[in-house]
Amino acid sequence: MGRRKANKSRRTGVGRMDIWPTGEWYATALNNHEGLHHIDLRVIGNSIQLTVSPADCEGAADVWQVRLRNDDNGQALRRLARALRADTPHGQFDAGSEERVLAFIPNSPESDVGELVLGLAEIGPDGIHYLRRAELPMHLWTDAGEVIEELIPWLDPAVPHEDWRFAEFTSCPGCARPIFPGMWAGLLIHCDAPVGAEAAEAACYHCMSGHTLRNLDECGFAIPEQQRSILEALNVV
Repeated sequence: MGRRKANKSRRTGVGRMDIWPTGEWYATALNNHEGLHHIDLRVIGNSIQLTVSPADCEGAADVWQVRLRNDDNGQALRRLARALRADTPHGQFDAGSEERVLAFIPNSPESDVGELVLGLAEIGPDGIHYLRRAELPMHLWTDAGEVIEELIPWLDPAVPHEDWRFAEFTSCPGCARPIFPGMWAGLLIHCDAPVGAEAAEAACYHCMSGHTLRNLDECGFAIPEQQRSILEALNVV
């Protein structure tokens, strides 16, 4: 599977948070054709979990989670962070595997988009076989590199590495951002929910504060009617 042509549509930032006291950070960017793209970093024991959505997961749009383990006193994490900040290509073996490679591929300045990819280390006749890939504006990858470096002192080397498990989450009804247990979130109450149905959904800070709706409107993004009604409801909660 070869590398795809970069999408040169205009992208702009919609939301960017400082690191929360719980050791988590997230940001959002807008693609004029594809909608909102999210990135999330959080400390879990002696590793950093990176989540990107939506991502290309073997041909289907999904949420991609990758665990960045601290096996060498933060050296590999710092190398990745420097590459993200400096817009330079970078590759390293995926945690606990010598068959899969995690690589960062910055694209041309004209596109201002970079890719994080997970692929098989062995290169076949059609090139690297990609298992996962995520495209984000370069300024978000730069922010992520800075945050990874800031989060390294938060890691606890005394915590043994555990078998990786997909972290459960719910999706914000306003922007579809993954919301993990313990993450700051408000609630969208469904007063007309039928008996037995969920009467409330966790909503992210950006949507609860009206930040998402304001930025989408300022960017001139055509918000689907149903999504707009949800964002407007969250804005007055």
